[in-house]
Amino acid sequence: SCAVPDTARGSQLPVTPQLKANAQLRYKFNVGDFQSFAQAAVIHQSSTVPTIEGIKNAAIGTIPGYTSTDFSVGTGKGNWHLEAYIENAFDSHGELGRVTECGTHDCAANYRSYLVRPVNYGIKFGQKF
Repeated sequence: SCAVPDTARGSQLPVTPQLKANAQLRYKFNVGDFQSFAQAAVIHQSSTVPTIEGIKNAAIGTIPGYTSTDFSVGTGKGNWHLEAYIENAFDSHGELGRVTECGTHDCAANYRSYLVRPVNYGIKFGQKF
């Protein structure tokens, strides 16, 4: 027999934020013959619950909301482009989800978190042939 989850009517769906928003601003400009840009992006997510089961949510806890910010600048000419970027610039420690290895209440206190990628930066080079 299947157990019926102890979920109240109208409860928030698991790992589904009530608000998720992305905003991106990109400014294109020329530096001599080079086509250049500067870009900023902000990603925000409100808090979520890890499961549909109320008792397990109480043991695991609510997953807090987070905001992540990315920046990039680049330039190019002809068939090549060069870009420098930084993702999650302020090193937001946001959580995407929480899971347990088993369904018992004993496991709920020992959950695993899936985190957003930590601050990441680099340079990209591309060329079209």
